[in-house]
Amino acid sequence: MRRVARRALKKCQGCHPLKPGKHNSWGPNLYRVIGRKAGSADGYGYSAALQAADFIWSAARLDEFLRDPKANLPGTTMVLKPLPDAAARADIIAYLAAASARE
Repeated sequence: MRRVARRALKKCQGCHPLKPGKHNSWGPNLYRVIGRKAGSADGYGYSAALQAADFIWSAARLDEFLRDPKANLPGTTMVLKPLPDAAARADIIAYLAAASARE
């Protein structure tokens, strides 16, 4: 994993747990986020934008979102700055997929 991706992933993990059964913190749990309906993690108070979102998180959708969260989902409260590095986004998404596959 590239340095840019590692730094971005650390930022993700500062707010988002990534283990099954972990409670939400500042952000919803990202365990098995790929394939999950947006705004549907139990026990998390989503922004109105994510509550109204009508899509399933896919690798492509995560890539769009991470590229520029506020532009791709206006009204989100996600504090991540845009991540223009496509390789870093791909690394993060691959890590999320791999971490969700392990049990």
